[in-house]
Amino acid sequence: MERDKQEQCGNSDTGYRRVDDEDGGEVESRNCRLFKCCSYVKSFVTSLYDVSLFREPVYITILTCTFVATFGLNSILTHLARKGVDIGLNLKQASFTVAMVGIGQIFGRPVLGIIGNLPKMKPSLIWSACLFVCAVLGICSMYIMTFTAQLFIMCVFGASMGGYMVMISVAMAYFLGRNKMGPALSVNFQVVGCSGLISGPISGFLRDHYGDYVVTYWVGGCAILLASGLAFLFIPIDKCVKRRRNKTSKEKHALNNVTNGDINQDLSLASKV
Repeated sequence: MERDKQEQCGNSDTGYRRVDDEDGGEVESRNCRLFKCCSYVKSFVTSLYDVSLFREPVYITILTCTFVATFGLNSILTHLARKGVDIGLNLKQASFTVAMVGIGQIFGRPVLGIIGNLPKMKPSLIWSACLFVCAVLGICSMYIMTFTAQLFIMCVFGASMGGYMVMISVAMAYFLGRNKMGPALSVNFQVVGCSGLISGPISGFLRDHYGDYVVTYWVGGCAILLASGLAFLFIPIDKCVKRRRNKTSKEKHALNNVTNGDINQDLSLASKV
């Protein structure tokens, strides 16, 4: 005789069931298999990422800032040598401007890293200042044609870029704590990679469409300026979140005190009776 007995799969809240077949063997329903697949995916994701980080508004702002800043910086750096040729430098001179970016980072990373680790220094402000300098110099490099000026601009650009890259880890330790810096940085590097994937093709398309790098560098510079503004918001966002959490914890503490007082009062009245 056919059996239509249904047995629930998982807890009572899931609504996913499995049905016995005619021979008495268990046949999982499609919903049950989907539920198991989703649980496996959830376990895999939670093993790779610290999901609690995505509930931190300041961390979401940092990731957004990193994505926008990487887009702008890559738009400028990817076409730096070709831009030099377009403004009148020979190929050797244009290539040397790229080298100056690396030379600037050699000095910018340690110096700004030391400054960012000072006790009273806010790393987000250094982050914002470095990106602001990169944006201004990146745009100005399109309108300064001399080789010496290009070398100076790219050296300062590289130093500022190096300072920004160092401040990423310092800012995450400052806002999220050292214990969460590892998981936070791993996601940040993935965001950097995704931004780098789209910045090159888009900036190249703008150059091909308009015939020069003026629009490309303006778009990249504006993106870096936007990232600089986002970095300036790290401190207000962090203070706002902490203030709200402190207010919520105080309200819960006061509610618990009132509840405990009522319970104690009821117990004392009962003991008197």
